[in-house]
Amino acid sequence: MARSGVTYFDIEKAAAALLVAGINPTVDSLRSELGNTGSRTTISKYLKEWRDNKHQLKGSEQLLNDSLTEIISSLALKLREQAAEPLRQAEKKWQENKDRLIEAEDTQKEENQKLLLIVKELQEKNEASNKLNSQLKHDNSQLTAQLNELKNDYSAVNARLEEKEQHLDSANEKYQHSQLSLEHFRDASALAREQLINEHQQQASQQGAQILQQQQVINQQQESSIQQRAELLLLQKQQSKTKTEAELLRKRTQQAEDDASSFKHLINQLHEQIEVVTDKYSKQQMVHQKEVAEIHGNYSRATKSAEEKIDNLVETLAQCRDESSKHQHNAIVTGAKLEMLEEMLQQLTSSASNSKNSTLP
Repeated sequence: MARSGVTYFDIEKAAAALLVAGINPTVDSLRSELGNTGSRTTISKYLKEWRDNKHQLKGSEQLLNDSLTEIISSLALKLREQAAEPLRQAEKKWQENKDRLIEAEDTQKEENQKLLLIVKELQEKNEASNKLNSQLKHDNSQLTAQLNELKNDYSAVNARLEEKEQHLDSANEKYQHSQLSLEHFRDASALAREQLINEHQQQASQQGAQILQQQQVINQQQESSIQQRAELLLLQKQQSKTKTEAELLRKRTQQAEDDASSFKHLINQLHEQIEVVTDKYSKQQMVHQKEVAEIHGNYSRATKSAEEKIDNLVETLAQCRDESSKHQHNAIVTGAKLEMLEEMLQQLTSSASNSKNSTLP
């Protein structure tokens, strides 16, 4: 017996449940879904009516699906083109910024290389200056040692010269004493001769007895004169020896004076060399300090310029990153819209496919 009250709405609801369960709606499956109630004739009639309505709905849905598919495809293509253009522009700008950054990096590397060369040249000049300073200090020390040695030699020569002068003064004094003694001896001899001659003339008229006595006296005086002559010869020999010693001493004194003059000339030359070396060292120090100051100034300016360029590049890179982030955000939004439209298209396609499957007997 069929349960009274089975309607088209009940059949439609049961068919939808069977379709959801993946079962093709038939009279038996519908009757089983309705709890084995309802007349087979009634169920068959309503099933046929449901299928006719579904075919009509399927045609309308197919037209709607085709229109929606065409609209969505056109919209998706347009969105792809709109999304691709900013991406192409962003990629182009990113490549341009990348090229500029690479060029700036190469320029910065070249400037850094130049700065390294300048620093290396400064270090080499500083090392050369230090070596020159060490050499000049060494030369100055040697010249100072030589000057001190020459001063000591000069002092020793002066001491020897003073000693020789004292010997010369002593020899001159002895010579003067010898001259005085010789003159005194000559005066005494002349006076004695005159006295002897006067006495001899006075006594010539005296008695013959006194002649022998006088002759003895004369002999004695002659012996005394011989002795005095011997002493005179000895004094002359001593005087000659003193003259020889004085001449030798004079020559040594002259040699000492010449040596002292040579030492003075050498000392003056050393002083001039020291002054020249000192002046050259002062000039080189001034030039070196000027070059160091100039190189430091160039290095500071180059470093400042490099820092400014790096800051500008960093700022440009930040701007590029911001623009790239904006383009990426726009691309992400556009991609999300495109994915949403594609998902809607897939859902519509799936719905259309399910509708087709549901119409199968």
